Amino acid sequence: GVKVASPTGTTYLSTGLTNGVSYSYAVAAANSAGIGPSSAPVSATPYTVPGAPTALVAAVGNGKVVLVWNAPSSDGGLDIDHYAVYMNGVEVGQTTDTNFTMIDLTNGVIYQLTVAAHNSAGYGPLSSPLEATPMTLPGVPTDLRVTRNDTQVTLTWNAPEDDGGSLIDHYVVYRDGDDFAHVITTNYSYLEPSIGSHVYTVAAHNDAGVGNLSSPVSVIISQAPSAPGDLQVIPGNCLVLLT
Repeated sequence: GVKVASPTGTTYLSTGLTNGVSYSYAVAAANSAGIGPSSAPVSATPYTVPGAPTALVAAVGNGKVVLVWNAPSSDGGLDIDHYAVYMNGVEVGQTTDTNFTMIDLTNGVIYQLTVAAHNSAGYGPLSSPLEATPMTLPGVPTDLRVTRNDTQVTLTWNAPEDDGGSLIDHYVVYRDGDDFAHVITTNYSYLEPSIGSHVYTVAAHNDAGVGNLSSPVSVIISQAPSAPGDLQVIPGNCLVLLT
């Protein structure tokens, strides 16, 4: 072995070591006659708590949040045996994986989430906090109505009672089943160039996507007929026949 110190007492603090590395020690007594035989060797491995988990990300869903993160760059010299997940500063669960799913949350509520790693030395520092808001598709627009003035068609509707926990950023208007227009208000007007019957539905959109369609409404677009042709007149006894 390599001599590392010559203490005069019967204790010695070995510092500047690397956590997780096993070190072997032996001790020998010395006097003016020289150094005596070494003791039987002993081994020890220094350790500390693990580092903070990194790259914490969240995937949100309907009343749920799925957290994923990377293991700390340092395990402190001991195996990480589990992680603790905290919501708004309160521990909500533990996992041996680097992911965790939380359910039964409230859509539209902002949750602050952190994670800490644990080994036999205890819990390490918390990860950087992450905010996540569970959400789902918005509800169905209601009371869709259609009116027309000649060929101008006007649609009006009411916003869904439930926005799914995320702000409704626009509505999708469908004409005869096709995605026809995107509007940010609860009404839409346009000039319909096609004569005949048309069916309309509306759906709301938020960050989760497009919700279900409203009940359909229909309108018939018509125009005055063109002038009759080949008008002929045949006079008779006190009468005139037009054809």
